[in-house]
Amino acid sequence: MGRRAASYAVVIASLLVMRLSVGVAQSEKVVPVHEEPRHHLVFEAPATRILDVQIPAGDTTLFHTHSDPILYVSMSQSRTRSQSLGGEWSGGDSAQGAGAKPSSGAAAAPAAPAAPALGRMTSTTSYAKQPLTHRVNNVGQGLFRLIGILNRSAGDETEAPSEGFDAKPEITNRWFRGYRWALTADARLHRHRNPVAVVLITGRASAGGPSTKALDKPGQFAWFDGDAEHTIASVGGDAEVVEVEVRRPR
Repeated sequence: MGRRAASYAVVIASLLVMRLSVGVAQSEKVVPVHEEPRHHLVFEAPATRILDVQIPAGDTTLFHTHSDPILYVSMSQSRTRSQSLGGEWSGGDSAQGAGAKPSSGAAAAPAAPAAPALGRMTSTTSYAKQPLTHRVNNVGQGLFRLIGILNRSAGDETEAPSEGFDAKPEITNRWFRGYRWALTADARLHRHRNPVAVVLITGRASAGGPSTKALDKPGQFAWFDGDAEHTIASVGGDAEVVEVEVRRPR
């Protein structure tokens, strides 16, 4: 090999090493959950953030930190696995799935739960006491999508009365109270003492109050401040929504 060819080889090798190093550094970058590129911040109010989480098949998030209680609404399903920072991959039927031992000095990520049914609400409140830094890999064949509602307040366990509203919550804890509605064209006028997010699951709906918002696609939502009277009705057929109270100290 000539001297010039050898020099080219050294340069190419150096560039490959630099590119690999950049890739490794990027994969280990840690950001707050609302700054992670696949966790789209779509709404922010005092003490509340709403994220539209979309992870395409085969894609992996950056390492991101959860530090606030969160309620998830499942919008589309796909198998996922997760990896805590410094740990091993867990869940998703991966080769390093559930039961894999963590690397030295690091805890394994909790096993990823089975993909929830469309519109199912789940909530993780432990982040308030023990933040989690992890990343998620979609090992399935479709889009993994969730609407995530974060409560950055201390929450509230008191029973704040609602008016025109007697439904039983499907999920309840200190930070959230979630209800499910099978809508008709008849509007339901009511209000809650806490602010609420109304998330469309199926069909089309209209949410009206201080302002009116058309909900035409699954995952769209309307936000109403505490004590704001509002209505929810289907448009052009059956529709389903979930309504989530974000509970705050009063």
